[in-house]
Amino acid sequence: MGGDMDLDMDRKTEHEKEIIASQNLPMAGSGGESEEFDWWLRGYNPKTGRVQTKVNRFSDLPDGSVAIIRNVGAMMKADQWCGPMGSETKERILMSAVGSDNIVGIVWECDSGGGMVAGTESLAGTLEYADKIKPTITFVNGMTCSACYWTASKTRHIMMGGKTSEVGSIGTMISWWDMQGYYEEQGYKLHTIRASKSTDKNEDFYQAQKGNYEPIIKETLDPINEEFHASVKASRPGIDKDCFSGKVYFTAKALENGLADSEGTLQDAIDFVLAEAENKTGSNSSNDNETEMSTEKKSLKQSVADAVASALGADDMASKVTALEGERDSAQASLATAEKERDDAQTAKTKAEGDLATAKTRISELEAEVTRLGGLTNTNKDRVQNKNTETENEEDQSGINAQIKAMRQEQGIED
Repeated sequence: MGGDMDLDMDRKTEHEKEIIASQNLPMAGSGGESEEFDWWLRGYNPKTGRVQTKVNRFSDLPDGSVAIIRNVGAMMKADQWCGPMGSETKERILMSAVGSDNIVGIVWECDSGGGMVAGTESLAGTLEYADKIKPTITFVNGMTCSACYWTASKTRHIMMGGKTSEVGSIGTMISWWDMQGYYEEQGYKLHTIRASKSTDKNEDFYQAQKGNYEPIIKETLDPINEEFHASVKASRPGIDKDCFSGKVYFTAKALENGLADSEGTLQDAIDFVLAEAENKTGSNSSNDNETEMSTEKKSLKQSVADAVASALGADDMASKVTALEGERDSAQASLATAEKERDDAQTAKTKAEGDLATAKTRISELEAEVTRLGGLTNTNKDRVQNKNTETENEEDQSGINAQIKAMRQEQGIED
């Protein structure tokens, strides 16, 4: 993908004669027949089982047809007078196919090496929208690279049209011929004058002309490249990370690294779209059938109820209804009583749990007090024992003194 046109994308194509120079195509939901085109469209005709090439408008095809829209050559935003059809016109053709009730799906047939950045993101977004409404598939009829791969990544399936088909080149570049030196040799001199407050106008371009590529890489190419990569990764998260360097791959490697999903022919691509469309239709029909069955069941239940009422008779039914209402009221009263008893029990339980917790706390406090008093008691016992011992010693000393005094008296010894 390049700033104007990547030089290696300027390839000849066999499909030049089928370029559609159409304008003002109707958008989806606009109603009425699709616009007649100046050149032939292509579409798969289910009645003949063949690809019909001479189609002026999508409404010329029968119901159940597949639109085949080609994206060939260098991709430009606007139609070229003597070149490829622009991305803007391709968007209108895509939306016309989406809005045509007889078209069940789209084959996005590609043979392009890429092209301009301008218009590519919008075209990719239109394909992404189209795939939400009708099944789309990219058929790689030669090359689907760079900007072309960006668009292809938004379809639900990418089919390689042979082993030598190529995909990839997920990257961004810009190139131009610098012929200033040549013209200066011829006597021409280029003057570039910018307004006093326009000092940055085209500065990255002028720096690149002087050989300083860093500004144009950082300020132009890298931001575009990040958006390109992010968009592709969002649509195809399984792509190998090595594929984002800008390399191109043939079919075998493309299938291996997640750039493509299968290999086949144009008819295989058409068959894929038809199968996807059938699956979608089948899913919708299944939902409709389920809705109808549900309605039938409800109707049957009502019929049974009506039949029972008729068999019982109006009076008998009224008495039974009255009895049932009485049973209902009684049951509701019992339920209310049970709920009150439950609530009272819960309140009592909560109070009991609170009282128990208070009692446990008091017990702990008393046990602590007992322990403290026990310590004091032991200390007092020790004191009493010591006092008794002192008393006994005093008594023993008194007895000894008395004995000594008696012995002195017996001996006639004076004190």
